[in-house]
Amino acid sequence: GRVTSLALLSRSDLLASGSQDKTIKIWYIAAKKLHSTLKGHKGSVDAIDLLTDGQLLSASSDTTVKVWDAELGLELMSLRGHCGGVSALAELPN
Repeated sequence: GRVTSLALLSRSDLLASGSQDKTIKIWYIAAKKLHSTLKGHKGSVDAIDLLTDGQLLSASSDTTVKVWDAELGLELMSLRGHCGGVSALAELPN
């Protein structure tokens, strides 16, 4: 699917890409190889963002925001409650 979003992970050798195919792919930049594929959304992944603690956020047309440990490939949390798709993310300063 078409790539909709990108985020450089805290380990600067990894890049995350969100896609219309409902996945997030984690890439080794220097090697130009796929590290892992994060699955869990039921709609396109329209935005991704890296939190200062290193966790990855993803927003989807399936109305959810998910929190991931991108390096381990684990979904940590799914936030529900929006009536429509979520298309943007931002971390608020403390």
